[in-house]
Amino acid sequence: PLSLTPSSTEFPKFFSLNILEEVDGFLLRIADCCLSPDAEMTLLAFALARGSVAKVLQTLTCISDHLQTKYKASSLIVSMASERLRLLYRNGKPLQLHLLACDVKSKEEKSGPENMLVESSTGDGFLTESGRRKASVILSTEDQSNFQVTQMKIKVRKGAIGAKCGLVFAYMEEDPFDAEKHFKRFKKFDSWSYKEYKEFVQDNVRISAQSADEPIGWFELE
Repeated sequence: PLSLTPSSTEFPKFFSLNILEEVDGFLLRIADCCLSPDAEMTLLAFALARGSVAKVLQTLTCISDHLQTKYKASSLIVSMASERLRLLYRNGKPLQLHLLACDVKSKEEKSGPENMLVESSTGDGFLTESGRRKASVILSTEDQSNFQVTQMKIKVRKGAIGAKCGLVFAYMEEDPFDAEKHFKRFKKFDSWSYKEYKEFVQDNVRISAQSADEPIGWFELE
């Protein structure tokens, strides 16, 4: 995807707009005379490579005429996801988060939840006090607004001492901050076992959160 756009480093220098149009016309003629899933996937791949929204929509319209047909699209989907991630790394910027509250104490003075926001790989990170196996952490973007979160990176300690899984919530709160109010709002999730967590992920992997009281994402580590 996007490899045949002028800004691409992979764009062949001998390719002109006329050549691209000729190739597109050639592929269209083939697809018209021998309609097949492979032909349509080739058209879609070429449209994505050119970054042509119109051509992509045109091909998807043809595909939608026979939705029962099976397409070998896994490699194209993977390459689209890879290109999207590359663009996010190139054009995105880190969101500045600030620690507001945590419902458990840290194991030591230097292993508090504020370490979650530090890029340094040294130290113990965030470790809860002995006997506490679950923790809720509230982070704020403060005055930052009008942004879209596309990816979250969560670093944990390796081995059994690190977090095994977790849920992510995102919402806007207009009232003055009250930590206990926020912790109480999501307290029902604290009683979940790992089995219940897995069942939730399996049931909701394709369903977006319907309200602010439902997770927008989750993480899991082996």
